[in-house]
Amino acid sequence: MTCDIFQTYLRIRCNRQARLSSRSRNRKKRPGEDGVKETSCPICNEKLTGTSEELNSHVELCLKRRGDLEDEPVDVEGDGEQYEEYTWAGQTRIRATSLLEGGFAKSGFLTSNCRRISQEEDVDLNVDVDDSEEYGTPQYSEADIVPLKSDEPNENQERLALRGAVLGNSSMSYDPGPSNSISQTTSNSYISNTDSSSQELIDALKAKLKDKEDQQKNKQKCLICMDVYKEPLASIQCWHVHCESCWLQTLGAKKLCPQCNTITSSSDLRRIYL
Repeated sequence: MTCDIFQTYLRIRCNRQARLSSRSRNRKKRPGEDGVKETSCPICNEKLTGTSEELNSHVELCLKRRGDLEDEPVDVEGDGEQYEEYTWAGQTRIRATSLLEGGFAKSGFLTSNCRRISQEEDVDLNVDVDDSEEYGTPQYSEADIVPLKSDEPNENQERLALRGAVLGNSSMSYDPGPSNSISQTTSNSYISNTDSSSQELIDALKAKLKDKEDQQKNKQKCLICMDVYKEPLASIQCWHVHCESCWLQTLGAKKLCPQCNTITSSSDLRRIYL
């Protein structure tokens, strides 16, 4: 009887020890017990618990899954910036312009697109454009230009010789067109009819002069001579209007518009009527 009880006790104790050992094997070890570590995988960011060998094996599996077995450059500082390098006199140096954050544009410098500039330079420029089809035949030539006179006779002779070489044997002239002869004839006939007395003649002249002054105030003026336009001419290059004498004298000194300095020749002048 006593032997049976003891055998039962031994069997129960063995079963209990077996259950405790199986529980200890199935239970996860806490960090710090028997070299167990808790960390995160640098590849998949999964929390891991285990020994160093288990962590290393997990990282190797993640690398194999992603195919990142090759070595990649690692940015230790974490700024992610790359600077342009060049070699001079056997030494590798960093280009100073690459140190500017955002390049020249972010630093306030004017930048240009070289590709766009090259495309603009490739555009064909037609300099032999015939304006006679659009604006009619030229009304003035080099012969109409009033040359600029100089105080030195030698310089005048050189200018005359150069002018003669430019003109050659061609001498183009223009028809001055209608003038103010009608108004002058009218005024003369009016004055001749008013010969009743000298006082009436003086009063008529004063009234006529006052009318002329009132008309000049309302008319547009030339910006060169600051007077009412006399034979106004316009340039087909810049469309600025000046008197005929102002244009021809200016072109005798320089081939530029006196108002905007646009290159202008005598063949670009056209008569207009205001």
